[in-house]
Parts: sequence; C-alpha cells; structure tokens
Amino acid sequence: MKTTHAACHGLLDTRFGPAAAWLDADGALLRLLFNPAPEQLAEHAGRRDDAALHSVARQLAEYQAGQRQGFNLALAPAGTPFQQQVWAALRRIPYGSTVSYGELALQLATLAAHGRWAAPMPPIRSR
Repeated sequence: MKTTHAACHGLLDTRFGPAAAWLDADGALLRLLFNPAPEQLAEHAGRRDDAALHSVARQLAEYQAGQRQGFNLALAPAGTPFQQQVWAALRRIPYGSTVSYGELALQLATLAAHGRWAAPMPPIRSR
C-alpha cells in the first residue's frame, strides 16, 4: 500500500459538522475525515495549517450549497490496489445519482473479470 505522509493538516467547518483534511507536500488531498475523534487527528502527522486547506474548504462549501457538482482537487489517497479501484468507481458516479453497494460490487466484479484490476476479490473528483 502506498504510504504518503502528510505535510500539513487542518480543520474545516462543514454542513455535516467538523472535518479534518490532510495534504501532501504537493498540496494533494490525502484524506478527508468528517467528525474526527481526537485520536484520529493525532495518528496523522503534519503541521497544522488551516489556510493551506482554503481550496478544499471553498469547494466543499460550494458543493454543500448546491453551487458545485464536482471537485477540482488533486487527490493522493493512500490505499491498496483494491481500495484505489473502489475510489475510482465512486468518482465515476454522476452528480445526483445513487449506486447501491450491490451495483458497485457488480461493477468491480466486471472490472476484475476483464483483468482491469490487480487485486483479488472504492465525493471528490481529481483534476
């Protein structure tokens, strides 16, 4: 699994409650966690820099206000190949659509059947 250490993190106020976000040295979003517990904040390194998260905070607020249907953020989530495939499938769900866990599993099984993922049997778009 890719392990990327956070260069910084910050806290955001959102419609869903407090959130924490971590960025890598290039400013790519590593992790976004809603309603984080104190121990979750402590387990991820990086200096506190709320201002560095301006773009994340702005785009998230616009999305929650119905002024944005997608995100223009660099993403760098750490995860297994399977997790990366799931996250890619989630990013392909169009704005305003829903997909059940069963439908998502069928999509991933189809990818596996066509050799499009290497692992045995994952609401923000990257730029």
